[in-house]
Amino acid sequence: EKNTYTVKFLDGNGDVDETVENVEYGSEVKYPGRNDPEKDALLVSDTTDPETGIRTVVEKKYTFIGWSQDTSNVTSDMTVSPIFEVSEVKTTYPKEGEGGDPTVVVTPKTANILFISDGIIVHKETVEKGAKFSGWDGTPVKTSKNPYETYTFKGWDLDKDGVVDVAAGESTAIDSVKDDVMFVAVFESNLPSQ
Repeated sequence: EKNTYTVKFLDGNGDVDETVENVEYGSEVKYPGRNDPEKDALLVSDTTDPETGIRTVVEKKYTFIGWSQDTSNVTSDMTVSPIFEVSEVKTTYPKEGEGGDPTVVVTPKTANILFISDGIIVHKETVEKGAKFSGWDGTPVKTSKNPYETYTFKGWDLDKDGVVDVAAGESTAIDSVKDDVMFVAVFESNLPSQ
């Protein structure tokens, strides 16, 4: 009997949007929805300057950019979340009766956090700048072409110098994410002594 798995795709509110069942081991699953998931814009402020009559509306807008996990090779049950880029959209309307077009300023507000193992992105999250990243506790695996060689995961390198900055088993959480972060896995080769 062949193992089959269930892949659930969540919507922008964290509810289950689509469920794909009876997925065979190692097969690919694509999101079955007709349109990309959406997340409603959030109104931050809507103010009118009493002196100038100029109205300023600030919103957070969410743009779908992908899924939290790769579903091209399913080997277990999975729950996949949509990843949204957040941008702040500031629209300034001219004083009523004066005509003229509103001006729109868009400021990206997200940072990407990537975990890379052996040149491949194994996990990706997108968080709002200034927000806390709760960390990812996955353990990357590296295989060798040499059947006698194994690799031990030592931790994550954050500044591309090959030196472990976050040891294996330590938290990868970040209190306040300022910009994009790249965690690169560091492995130690183990070869049996001849």
